[in-house]
Amino acid sequence: MDSRYSRTKGYYSLFYNEEYNKIQNKTVLVLGAGALGCYISLSLSMYGVRKLIVADYDIIEPSNLNRQILYTESDVGKEKINVLSQKIHKYNSDVQVVPISIKVSSVEELENIVAEYGSIDFIVKAIDTPIDIIKIVNQFAVSHKISYISGGFNGCYLIIDNIYIPTIGSCFACRNINKDINKYTLSDKTKWPTTPEMPAILGGIMTNLIIKIFLGCYNEILIDNAYVYNMRNHALSQEKYVLENGECPICKKNNKVKDNNIRAKTFIRSVCFCLLSGGVAFLSAIGQFTVIETQLIVLFLGIIFAIYYAYYNKNIQTSLENIVWLFSSFEILFLLVNFRTFIQLPVDIFISMIIFLMLWIFIMLGIVCLSYYITLLFSKEA
Repeated sequence: MDSRYSRTKGYYSLFYNEEYNKIQNKTVLVLGAGALGCYISLSLSMYGVRKLIVADYDIIEPSNLNRQILYTESDVGKEKINVLSQKIHKYNSDVQVVPISIKVSSVEELENIVAEYGSIDFIVKAIDTPIDIIKIVNQFAVSHKISYISGGFNGCYLIIDNIYIPTIGSCFACRNINKDINKYTLSDKTKWPTTPEMPAILGGIMTNLIIKIFLGCYNEILIDNAYVYNMRNHALSQEKYVLENGECPICKKNNKVKDNNIRAKTFIRSVCFCLLSGGVAFLSAIGQFTVIETQLIVLFLGIIFAIYYAYYNKNIQTSLENIVWLFSSFEILFLLVNFRTFIQLPVDIFISMIIFLMLWIFIMLGIVCLSYYITLLFSKEA
């Protein structure tokens, strides 16, 4: 039934030059046969994924029927995985569905699934219990070099909170939220209200990302980002993960966090440039350089700093903003130190004033830096 997938193949051929057969050779482990698990399992079967292993332990209740699309009134009281398997088979008999009645709560249980049912290519985390399930999935996926995706609901928010692709990006353990997982994860007993369309929207987005990962045509912007869709105002936002500095204990990736305390570092670099340009302006004021020589020197320094900022920030707009601010600071200093020529202030008194001013700046800068590093030290210990 090659014509079954002709429209899907036609869509992906418009944008991606990849072999669709890659999808039909995949085995996916779906953890959870609830609202999200139903939609993703159904969607993957329509894509023609070769094998679906679905793990759940729950039975169908009347409260499930408003959003779990594969279940009907006659299914109430039955095991979700068995009903899901039967319904998927009716949609696509070419897809092998393996139902497993289990509440996954350890890495060992995932190891047993692989040992009994064969290797898997992808994991879908569509459950939120036990509370540390993401840590379990992450540890297993990293050790077996398996990609995974995790999503769920939080009130009116649809959240894709983890996308892991081996050797690309970071794993869940790389994030500093890992230390306080209990603060950011819902309790086992939380029952969030959910509308019929919420799992359809989130499940569709997650399925689309899974297929793109299979085809290798995903955008790297997916890496190290969480995605949040607000059902109230239909705003889609992404949040960059805050990573722990140093080597991750799970994936062993060495995370060099460059953007930590970026404002403080930019401030210190800016002050250093101002002091340097101020020194040049001071030498000009006492007759060591002409005005033209001074401007050329500062122009040269500005070009060096512009190149440095562009390389460090990887952002041309931010670099230009910094350079404009720095040159403005220089011009103020230049006018200040040359002001003595207009008021005929004696050189020795003027030099004493400048020295006092520079000493005061250094002392204040030292106090600011000391306070900053003490605060940083205590925040790390906490």
